[in-house]
Amino acid sequence: LRADCAVPVWHDDQQGTAAVVLAALINALKVVGKDLGQVRIAMVGAGAANVATYRLLTFAGVAKEALASGLHVMLFSDNVPLEAEIALKQQAAARELLCMGPDCGTAVIGGAALGFANRVRRGSVGIVGAAGTGIQQVASLVHLGGGGIAHAIGTGGRDLSRAVGGVTARQGLAVLAADPATQVIVLISKPPAPEVAAELLAAVVSVRKPVVVNFIGAAVPQAPNLHPAATLEEAARVAVTLA
Repeated sequence: LRADCAVPVWHDDQQGTAAVVLAALINALKVVGKDLGQVRIAMVGAGAANVATYRLLTFAGVAKEALASGLHVMLFSDNVPLEAEIALKQQAAARELLCMGPDCGTAVIGGAALGFANRVRRGSVGIVGAAGTGIQQVASLVHLGGGGIAHAIGTGGRDLSRAVGGVTARQGLAVLAADPATQVIVLISKPPAPEVAAELLAAVVSVRKPVVVNFIGAAVPQAPNLHPAATLEEAARVAVTLA
């Protein structure tokens, strides 16, 4: 619509609702003497108005405030500038917190399905994924194969780019490596930047658990604990077998 119109466009259901919600939130916080970092915001549903509201709240500093308050963040918005993503992930890493996203629509944490995650049984397979649909497919196939998911950590689509450097993917590997409930780890991504892939694979080799790696369409070398998978189906099948 914006591309077709020669004048500025204000979408009442999205921008209008989002602006009103943000204004009400700011004023409500002033009344009770709190800031964004001291409250948790729950949004019911993922319709157009809620998605736009979520994005505006994110730009207003909710993610930054949450990290400053010691909370992990799942950032669904896909319109966060690259510089802001890098800053958020560096802030999270410095505080040993996870910033899942931006553009993270799927995660499973402690059995709780977040975003567009599938309902699957709990188990011993952990997933780190830069693609939500990949996480969904592998989690579902692990479930159908008789296994279960301990956690599935989404990173956001740009995490494994050269600019971002795989910050959340490396953190996710470390978190699952230290998690007693996770016995096997699956790492899923489109082909990362070459230097990022090298760093991730080096991190994988240092993990004392089997790690199944599927860089979709890219070759992955084998190592004692590193199990390359050519497809998502193979990644799920190998993970169930190893678990």
